[in-house]
Amino acid sequence: MLSGLTFDGNQANITSFPSPFDEQDSHCLYLCYVDGLRVKNIRIINAIRYSIFMVQCSHSSVRFSHIISGREAPGMRTQQDGIHLAGCSYCVIAENNVDTGATAGVGDDAICLQALTSGHPVTDITVTGNVLRSGARGIALVPHLDNIRNVEITSNNILETQDDGIVFNVTRPGPACSNITIARNKFGNIAAAGKGHGIDLQSITTAGYQDVVISGNSFGTFMNPSGFGIYAGQGNNLKIDGNSFDNFQGIRVINIGDDGVRVDRFRVWRNMLSASNGPAGKVGVMVIDSQNGIVSGNVINGSASASSYGVELLGITAVVTGVVVNANRILNWTHGVAESNAGAQPDYNAVTSNVLDGCATAVLTQGAHDVVANNKIKHPR
Repeated sequence: MLSGLTFDGNQANITSFPSPFDEQDSHCLYLCYVDGLRVKNIRIINAIRYSIFMVQCSHSSVRFSHIISGREAPGMRTQQDGIHLAGCSYCVIAENNVDTGATAGVGDDAICLQALTSGHPVTDITVTGNVLRSGARGIALVPHLDNIRNVEITSNNILETQDDGIVFNVTRPGPACSNITIARNKFGNIAAAGKGHGIDLQSITTAGYQDVVISGNSFGTFMNPSGFGIYAGQGNNLKIDGNSFDNFQGIRVINIGDDGVRVDRFRVWRNMLSASNGPAGKVGVMVIDSQNGIVSGNVINGSASASSYGVELLGITAVVTGVVVNANRILNWTHGVAESNAGAQPDYNAVTSNVLDGCATAVLTQGAHDVVANNKIKHPR
């Protein structure tokens, strides 16, 4: 066990490294190939690189510790993750306070899980009860050379990040994230540098995830006016359930898929999406080039701004098909539910039993085989 210690990296006073040493290995606490390690009640300040770097450790934990880093000028030292796990398994990161800065380009991810080496996946990790402020992302999952699987990210307070709150940083075909649960986290003042998303599944060149649940999270102030609350790139079997967005001011609250980036089998269920202060042209739930999904039981509130959509099914490279929009309450949008065609015409979708209140155009579908039935429409006064 490591307990009750303070580690000071003294970064401001170290401007050069005598041979054979270099900056890349100048982590405050560097732990390799350890089983059963317990790190508890330690304090780390002024790290040159990562505050805690654990490589291929197993059955280990970091608990009740306080990390402050990321105080150098922008561009000086950006590899300053708070807690970085590479190739680790059966580990717990719990009840820590991690602060890697509040300025873009100063500091790095508060917590990073990375499959750094082929043959060493990241598996069975719990990240819970932490308070995270970050000069980059709150939590990053990076399946660089192997897979990340069986991860639970629960009950964390993620605030004042400069970029994404949580990101799946899928950088190449092959390695992916699977069986990931993101639940009951609180997000506030995310994307303060004007970039990034609340939760960013940024797998856009390959199927980067499967079996992901995003549930029961709450999102407060969002700082990127051109960002998304949840962005889901290419993957399958995604559930977005019971989340709440308060005073969302980005352009899309939930975005499923992208141009040629298909999500197959998804559910957007019983979320509270309040976007009454968002910009013109915003969308509550956007589905692009994706299939076999359901958008059901949500409350989706807008501000009736120009060209806005409560739910939009948009076909660009691929047809949006097999999507059911059912039993939602959709309020104050220019278009309540609409299919849009930027290349591929959506078809074989269903819009049923929704309440559409204060939408200038309640339902606009164009597919020859769509089903539109039992919607209750209240036109704006």
